[in-house]
Amino acid sequence: MDGLRASRHRTARAVPLSRVMMGPMRFGSLFPILLFAFPLFSFEVSRAAWAMDPVVGDVEVSVEAYVQKYCVACHSEGGAGKLDLTKKSLDFSDRSLFRSWVRLYDRVNRGEMPPPDEPRPDSHDTELMLAKLGQLLLAQNEKTQKEEGRVVLRRLTRTEYENSVNDLLGIRGDLASLLPSENGAGFDMVAADQGLSPQHIRGYFLAANRALDLAIRLEPPPESKTLKRYDFKSHPEIRKHIDTERKQVILGETVDAIILFTNASYIYKLPDFHVSQQGVYRMRAEAYSYQSEGPVTLTLNSGNYKRGTTQVLHAADIVPGKVTLVEKEFVLEPGEYLFPGVAGLSSQADGKTIWNVGPKDYKGSGIALKWVEVEGPIQPRWPPPCTEELLGSIEVRELPQKRWDPVKQRNYQYEIVAGENVREELTQLVERWAPRAFRRPLQAGESQAIVELGVRAFERGGTNGRSGNMDRAVRVACSAILTSPEFLFLTSKPGRLDDFSLASRLSLFLWRGLPDRELMQLAQDRRLSDPRILREQVERMLRDPKSYRMVVDFGKQWLRLSEIDATSPDSRLYPEFDGLLQAAMIDETNEYLRYLIQEDLSSDLLIDSDFTFLNRRLAEHYGIEGLVGQEMRKVELKPEWMRGGLLTHASVLKVTANGTTTSPVRRGSWVLTHLLGEPPPAPPPAVGAIEPDTRGVTTIRELLAKHRSDPTCAGCHQTIDPPGFALESYDVIGGFRTRFRTQGKGDAVEATLLGRRIWEYKMGAPVDCGGVLATGETFSDIREFKKLLLQKREQVARNLLTRWIVFATGAEIEFADRDDLEAMLKSSSNKNFGLRSMIHEVVQSKLFLEK
Repeated sequence: MDGLRASRHRTARAVPLSRVMMGPMRFGSLFPILLFAFPLFSFEVSRAAWAMDPVVGDVEVSVEAYVQKYCVACHSEGGAGKLDLTKKSLDFSDRSLFRSWVRLYDRVNRGEMPPPDEPRPDSHDTELMLAKLGQLLLAQNEKTQKEEGRVVLRRLTRTEYENSVNDLLGIRGDLASLLPSENGAGFDMVAADQGLSPQHIRGYFLAANRALDLAIRLEPPPESKTLKRYDFKSHPEIRKHIDTERKQVILGETVDAIILFTNASYIYKLPDFHVSQQGVYRMRAEAYSYQSEGPVTLTLNSGNYKRGTTQVLHAADIVPGKVTLVEKEFVLEPGEYLFPGVAGLSSQADGKTIWNVGPKDYKGSGIALKWVEVEGPIQPRWPPPCTEELLGSIEVRELPQKRWDPVKQRNYQYEIVAGENVREELTQLVERWAPRAFRRPLQAGESQAIVELGVRAFERGGTNGRSGNMDRAVRVACSAILTSPEFLFLTSKPGRLDDFSLASRLSLFLWRGLPDRELMQLAQDRRLSDPRILREQVERMLRDPKSYRMVVDFGKQWLRLSEIDATSPDSRLYPEFDGLLQAAMIDETNEYLRYLIQEDLSSDLLIDSDFTFLNRRLAEHYGIEGLVGQEMRKVELKPEWMRGGLLTHASVLKVTANGTTTSPVRRGSWVLTHLLGEPPPAPPPAVGAIEPDTRGVTTIRELLAKHRSDPTCAGCHQTIDPPGFALESYDVIGGFRTRFRTQGKGDAVEATLLGRRIWEYKMGAPVDCGGVLATGETFSDIREFKKLLLQKREQVARNLLTRWIVFATGAEIEFADRDDLEAMLKSSSNKNFGLRSMIHEVVQSKLFLEK
């Protein structure tokens, strides 16, 4: 290994230890739950180990001499440092020890060791030591990658599993919820962090059976007709809530409609509508606004009896002076019910609530709903195409009369016909269906074991004769495919990926699901690995609507948007928050990322931009007027709106706060970790969390100042806190503020939000959003802070590129990958760090094309 390459490793950006993974584990080690620990250093010093150097010739200063000269005074047993370097060998075949030395290399390379108040080592000695240690680490890492590959054998995540099965069977099943949650730290496709437990095995069988129930539809065809239109004014179930002597009536009425002032699903629920079969349903409603000068929002909602949950399926603005028809199609599951609702309306006006004064005297805004109707399941033919596609040439015929299955508690109208040669029919099914599931051609004799399972299931017999046995045989064979390691795991040999493995990696990266027929055909022809073809396929796949899966999943994990439900804002402090607003928050970020990718825009726009994507609900939350409609659209931003870039997205601001107040520590840590790629170290075990003062007596900045008086805490907080201070102008739901909301001392609020008078809280101390970075630069607000961040544009681009690589390959950046990362970054810089260009760089890289 030449000295030039070692030099490049010294100048390359260091990767934190927690992100350096050493080689894959073997297949058998994946089946227990994968648990990785960071052990204490307990390796005895060996003179031979210190001296080992298969790469570097004689140098003036060895690693041993450097450590003895500059480090052991603190880093020895009983020394001031926490790390005892006298018990540390250079046996890099031990993964934990390897990662430890990488961390030591990085800290010395970044100048973090020795600490600033300690004497500095001779720079020449440091350079020689880093050259030698870097070459040792590189040699070991490259050796391991050559023997085992970068990526540990990994399984499909539950999102990938659901998408793959739905793609394969042509269904739209909720399968991910049947599988255990993924590891909460980092990306869930990182193989080294994945586990496989008995809960996974049970979940895979449950999910496979659920998917086959949705794909093999032998029950009577659903009645697809327009159900009775629900005339809400005359419907008896609705009128009993109006024609009553009881108090607290909340429904008003006009000559042709009822008036909804607030949500009450128990009243509005369509009374005789029950979903018995999964399918596509169409819901329509006609409404107009009532006592409103601006648009009001009608929602179409579903509820689930088993889960006890409700969700907004669609939202539409109703403009004053116009009767509006609202229509939407969606997939419903058995056991769900439907109901209309409102969003953004208050239950109080002029200090009076609808419950106090009743609908006749209430002056607040409402929605006059005339009627609602539902159609579905909408199914052009039965059995559906997914059943025909799965069974292929196996015949399905209609029974002369319905047959009741006492085991499954289900009526059957159709049956799968068992031919004269069941084994041959099952063989044809498996050999046609399994190659796409396994994402490669079947090997010689591979289908026989699966077919044999189906044949045995057929021969065991049952109560419904040959047809019932054939149904069982098909299900057993298909279930075996959907629970096979060849479907669940991504298997490949070290070195260059073959075209089929490349197709799998590419489709899971960009579509989060299976390769389509075009990718499989290119792999079959051994053309996919051609760089030109590969580039064309990336372009085609990014144009496909399925690429939105990648955008959503990447945002959930990189930006931690999956945690947006972790806290519920205090309704007394943030009464304007609701589910519709949260949905718009997520949509803004997803649409923003999708647009940056589509247009190949610079990663600089992650920091700041002059546009975003809003609907009326989110625009009003941001204090932006003039938008009508609940659909997201691109909006040009004015500087005074204090928006632009991910940092001011309400989704990010909510994820980085709790339900009561904000924490500069949490937000600062988010900026360092997810935007700059420099996660701060974990706090010492004895340090507790800073509890906010919701009374407004003490600000969070004052609490942190007291916290930083401890020398143990000051060093880290000098780096963590300033980015968090810059975001203090935004509250826990992303609203811009100049003063903190409080329930204690402060000025009573005399303001309205979305038509409601807010009186639940007071305005406390003013917000101070200025700060000083650890490097000495000062800022007074978020705009000045963004300008400082833009000076680190290359660091932001490097972090994003690193995240793309991890997301695409399922492995963290290793020591031996750093040159490749820097080369990709340099190439991306020539294209202004465009996000689409970065994706191409990743796909064309050695890291992506090799295991």
